Amino acid sequence: MDRWTKLAELHGIPEPPLRTGDRMRRTEYAAIYEHLPDEFLAQLIEGVVYRSGPVTVTHGTATARFIGWIWYYAAYTPGTSASSRPTTQLDDLNEPEPDAVL
Repeated sequence: MDRWTKLAELHGIPEPPLRTGDRMRRTEYAAIYEHLPDEFLAQLIEGVVYRSGPVTVTHGTATARFIGWIWYYAAYTPGTSASSRPTTQLDDLNEPEPDAVL
C-alpha cells in the first residue's frame, strides 16, 4: 500500500484528487490542494501535477546542508531572507514547493 492510499484511508478521501500527470491551471490546482491533508505533497509545474514520493536520506542530507547555507547567508546579508518548502505561485501554470528559497 503506497503512502497516498494510507493517507486517503486515514482521512476518508475515496481516491487521489490530484494524480501525477493531471493537467490544469494553477487556480484549479490550488482549489483542490488547499483541502488536502498537510501530508499530501504535490506541485504544479508547467500545468502538470507531480505528486511527491518518499525522500531519500541522500536528498534529505543535501537539503539540510542547503538550508543551513542559505540560512547563514540570510542571517549575515541585510535585505535577504530564507524559507523552506514555501508554496510559490509563479504564474497560471506553476505552483511549485521548492525545498528552500533565498
